[in-house]
Amino acid sequence: MLMGSAFGRAADGTRRWPIVLYFAIPTAWSVLGEMVRWLRTAAGWVDINLTSVPLSEPGMTGGQWARFAVAALVWVVLPLILGTVRVLRREVS
Repeated sequence: MLMGSAFGRAADGTRRWPIVLYFAIPTAWSVLGEMVRWLRTAAGWVDINLTSVPLSEPGMTGGQWARFAVAALVWVVLPLILGTVRVLRREVS
């Protein structure tokens, strides 16, 4: 839910395309990570779908937490920061 809110804030929240971005960009990244050999290492760190799977299993290792933290930074924190900056710089009308 926080990821969707971050995408909505990063883009203009009144339009529908943030919803499309919320679904399309992570899915496209997952597909590219599987198809392109040299992206597999990066996809293992940035793919939120892949890094969040160990959350449902007991005994998550430190490396898995690190991968999840990097993915969360890319897909949640970064859009949230960009959106907050965009909102703060917008003119009040």
